[in-house]
Amino acid sequence: MQIFVDGEPVDAHERESLGVALALSGRLALRRSPVAKTPRGLFCLMGVCQECVVHVDGTAIASCTEPVRPGMRVTLDKLAREVEAAVPSRSERS
Repeated sequence: MQIFVDGEPVDAHERESLGVALALSGRLALRRSPVAKTPRGLFCLMGVCQECVVHVDGTAIASCTEPVRPGMRVTLDKLAREVEAAVPSRSERS
């Protein structure tokens, strides 16, 4: 089956988690830490740590526990992009 990650088609298999599908497609950094800006991805693989949160069809979910379904639309690092757009950079503030 296919899912769409940031608009790009990605192959996935029935009954696999979204987190696994993303990792197998080479997407290991799913978001960035809001403070340190360091990459975050799969960690606990049971939905506790929230390090692998992505947006699916506009809703934030832990990708490690979400089963793939055909046509799902996944957005990586949506929150970080929204924060960056809303907060002026240092060069813009000077």
